[in-house]
Amino acid sequence: MVRLPFGFTLIELMITISVLAILITLGVPSFQDTLERHRLKAAIEQVYQDLQYARSEAIKRNQNITVQLKIPAGTDPWCYGLSDAGGCDCTASPGCAIDGDPKNTTAHDFRNIALDGFHTADFNFAFDAHRGGGADRSIRLNSASGYETQVVVSALGRVRLCSDDDVMGYPSC
Repeated sequence: MVRLPFGFTLIELMITISVLAILITLGVPSFQDTLERHRLKAAIEQVYQDLQYARSEAIKRNQNITVQLKIPAGTDPWCYGLSDAGGCDCTASPGCAIDGDPKNTTAHDFRNIALDGFHTADFNFAFDAHRGGGADRSIRLNSASGYETQVVVSALGRVRLCSDDDVMGYPSC
């Protein structure tokens, strides 16, 4: 009876590890791009949901709901908040709230995603208590790789998503 040796030789292990290293090197950038697109999509959908919530609360309560957006200069993170008590400051503690529940979202929740109010550092607008109308506003979110999406609020209060990047799956702006 002939016995076959079990296991791998050192050369076979080195070749296997080399092939795995090459495959991982090729796959990591693609994976990071996918993660970044998903992070951007999560951020834009969070903004969209919050604005829809603010509009529905304004109609339900028959009370204006304010949206406050801050885009500080330098390294400070962006933030936005919703408030049922008029203006608020999303950078302060406790910040913005509806019925005492904090309604703040910051850049810390979405790493490497930039928020832009179209060249406006800070702005407030409110969803009208009677019809849920807003003000013609657009909020743009960008990823580090240049992907861009927008949340557009019409004067009638309609909130919609759009993107000129086909990879996001939203209608064109």
